[in-house]
Amino acid sequence: MSDKKTAKPRILIVDDDQKTVEAFQELFRSDGFEVYTAYFSQQALDLLLETPVDIVLTGVNQPGISGIELTKKIKEKYDIEVIILTGYREGCSPETAHSVGAFELLYKPVKFIDLLNVVKRALEKRNLTSILTLFRNGWSVCSGIGGQFVAE
Repeated sequence: MSDKKTAKPRILIVDDDQKTVEAFQELFRSDGFEVYTAYFSQQALDLLLETPVDIVLTGVNQPGISGIELTKKIKEKYDIEVIILTGYREGCSPETAHSVGAFELLYKPVKFIDLLNVVKRALEKRNLTSILTLFRNGWSVCSGIGGQFVAE
């Protein structure tokens, strides 16, 4: 997960359409994200082996491994929130997306502000999950040290 004091939130955009990738890349960078891109699912999986990210944004129809299968593979191995985008109402339902672990399924065209709000909610969930994990592992917040997490 990103260190809030020093790092920007990291997002990986996966889509086989270059214009879509470039548009999202520009929009997220302008909103303060560190952006990584992949044009097919296997490229995304290879990138994740060496590059930690907070969020993956993927299209459904990818060459080779579909966005649904990519989501399933990511959720099996990583603690990363995945948001799926599709331009087709048939072929991928919210139920299917959620069953493989997606945070959300959005239909194209999507307004950037709506997409950004979903991404920010996914980041909040990820941060809260990390905090809960620390508490479960015996960490607590000491208000006397600036609200930092310390082991008991």
